[in-house]
Amino acid sequence: MQRHTHRSILALAVATGLLGIGSNLRAETLEEALYKVSQTNPQIRAQQALVRATDELAPQALYNWRPTITATAETGWDRKNDNTATTSDARTKSLNPKAAKITINEYLFRGGRTIAATSVAENKILAERSRLMVTESGVLTDSATAYLRVLLQRELVNLTRTSELGIADELAGTRRRFDMGERTRTDISQAETRHAKAVGDRVSAESDLAVAEAMYRGLMGFDPGNLNAPALPDALPAKRETAIALALESNYGIAAALYDEKAARHNVKLVKGELLPTLALQGTLSRDWESSTNESRIDDAALKLMLTVPIFDGGLAYSKTRQARQLVSQSSNTLEKARRDAAEAASKTWDSMMLAKERIRVSQARVAAADTALANVSREQSFGTRSLIDVLDARQDLVDSKTALVRAKFDLMVAAFQLKQSIGEMTAVKLNLGEPDYNPVPHYEEVHDKWFGTRSSGDKERGAEVPVFADPPPRELAPLPADIKAASPLSLEAPARQTPVPAPVVPPVAPAPASPAPMSLEPAPVPEMTPQAPNTSAVPLAPKAPPSGFTMESFAPVQSEALPAPVAPPAAAVTEPLPQPVKPEAAPKAEPQPQQAPTKVETILRVPAKPPATAFKETPTGFLAQLGNE
Repeated sequence: MQRHTHRSILALAVATGLLGIGSNLRAETLEEALYKVSQTNPQIRAQQALVRATDELAPQALYNWRPTITATAETGWDRKNDNTATTSDARTKSLNPKAAKITINEYLFRGGRTIAATSVAENKILAERSRLMVTESGVLTDSATAYLRVLLQRELVNLTRTSELGIADELAGTRRRFDMGERTRTDISQAETRHAKAVGDRVSAESDLAVAEAMYRGLMGFDPGNLNAPALPDALPAKRETAIALALESNYGIAAALYDEKAARHNVKLVKGELLPTLALQGTLSRDWESSTNESRIDDAALKLMLTVPIFDGGLAYSKTRQARQLVSQSSNTLEKARRDAAEAASKTWDSMMLAKERIRVSQARVAAADTALANVSREQSFGTRSLIDVLDARQDLVDSKTALVRAKFDLMVAAFQLKQSIGEMTAVKLNLGEPDYNPVPHYEEVHDKWFGTRSSGDKERGAEVPVFADPPPRELAPLPADIKAASPLSLEAPARQTPVPAPVVPPVAPAPASPAPMSLEPAPVPEMTPQAPNTSAVPLAPKAPPSGFTMESFAPVQSEALPAPVAPPAAAVTEPLPQPVKPEAAPKAEPQPQQAPTKVETILRVPAKPPATAFKETPTGFLAQLGNE
């Protein structure tokens, strides 16, 4: 008894704890999610590391202002044999010469290349900082879109589930009325068709939700929990012209292209400086041991002023100068393209936002009208003035209108964030997401005048270790209802056999399968199409299904052989046209004339093996031309 009491207390404690945890769960806002992205996204952190690497261009350009000091030392073995004719005896001596030397170089003039290299480095650093802002704004925009897409797909899943439950109730009610003789098999077929469509829509929505959650996790780095629907961003331009002006003024893509163009112009001066003289000051201090005798030691100190004038280098400097000028032209056109792209993006997103607002207004009116129509049609059906298909159509119209409204709201939010990106306001600082933990200026100032050391504070920046996130738990989709088997007439026979009404059963159809195979090809469509007549009204493309797999090219050779057949009996019709196009060697193969009529049917049935290839070639693929615009 005491043991059971302890178990009850433990179960109560666990339940209380779970309830407490559930009560503490709250929805995560979009601002909180974007702040986490700005702190942990690997794409942003990689671009930050690239900015820190670009900062090193400044000290690399400034090194020509600074002296260079080198020290050299050498030693060796030298054997000298003095065979001078004036000496009485030849003398041989071995020496161990040693030398040490310190050299100091300082450039006084390099043709303006040092100043030009410094300007190139400064502009490249600013361009890379602008590209960091482009990356950050793009990642935050994509993250906001992924956040909104999860909300969209969750809402669509709820809509499809509600629609499925409503149509399931209609189907159950129709079957009950069918048992009472108030409905027909046509009504059941229509309800089952709509129910199968509702199940398919729900499964498709759940699949899209799984994809949206995977995209969310790929950008955010964590699974989506309880998400809160955000409000429309504020401070949006009220006019298209204002949006374009702000984009031309504040777009970070334009800023990056502008700094690249300035760097290219200074690069022309850098390359052109190779044609100018170079003036340098060099000082040396050296000592030599045993250079001539075993006891010799020579100390040397020198200070030199060296002037180097290039006369001809094979045309290399001239070629580099021409190349640099063309790079200026390329960067200028890139800048113009960046301006046009920014203006286009601002105009396009502003128009999309205005159209989305109009779609929301129209969709809201459509939802209200569809809701009223469904209520009225349901009431009229109870009076007998409306059929079941009218109720199903009204219910589908309501679901479609709600889906259109949800998608219009999603498009409005996405267009608003894309507009903020085009005008340069989709950054962590301008969105007021929190105190930014990355500032490129301190690292630049640290390495700008750093003369010694192989490390900087950037090595201690966060991001040395990328966190490893656990795999999400497997998603389990809701199972299909038991009554959804296949969209075929066989699925409709089960309720017909259970009912005591013998009218739907057609006696002549039963012996039809026992007939020979060639004879069953012609009457088979007749009993199959008659019960499917109500279903073809719901699907307008059903009558076109038989010829859809054929093309005019595939019909052409069949008609040339099949046209003479219905004109005369098979024996006479086949023997006359065959000898003309067929060679005499193929004549004996056409002797079994009575079998040619079914072979034509079989050839017609086998024609779809080739037309799909020609049909795919003829399908329009113009949308592929949109790829690669950039």
